[in-house]
Amino acid sequence: MRTLLPAYAELHALSNFSFQRGASHAEELVERAVALGYQALAITDECSVSGVVRAHVAAQKHRIKLLPGAEFLVHESPGLFRLVVLPHDARGWGNLCEVITAARQAGDALEKGSYRVAWNETDFASLSHCEVLLCPLLNKPIDSEVFASSSRLGTSAVRPARLAGGRVASGHG
Repeated sequence: MRTLLPAYAELHALSNFSFQRGASHAEELVERAVALGYQALAITDECSVSGVVRAHVAAQKHRIKLLPGAEFLVHESPGLFRLVVLPHDARGWGNLCEVITAARQAGDALEKGSYRVAWNETDFASLSHCEVLLCPLLNKPIDSEVFASSSRLGTSAVRPARLAGGRVASGHG
């Protein structure tokens, strides 16, 4: 007897456009998601949406929902973490692309080809019309109270999880 798997969507996948982190082409990630029975796949390259076009073509071919997005390593924060940003609509897409552009400009001032997203420098509130996921690093939990009490992510952007005693559960995305 075959058991049905619950609907699943991977919300944080890096393609080979994430230099030295992602290995697979965006098309390969889509094909693998289809083979695994995923309902949707988010391509979230680091400070980039470069993999999205190829993933979109493959997603249309294989009839799987594609969630375009990007991830950012946030510096000088209340604990080092990554943000995964998934736009809800065209306005959110534009907002995400503006944040990428600003981050690339700030990074180029420090080192050509880099990006910079910092807790006290980046306008995270401009990510309206986007889902913003907090991803801890190195199995260190994020204190959700810091984010809930802060206006850095905007007033409605943070919905702190009540896991493990008021802390967001650790994971790598």
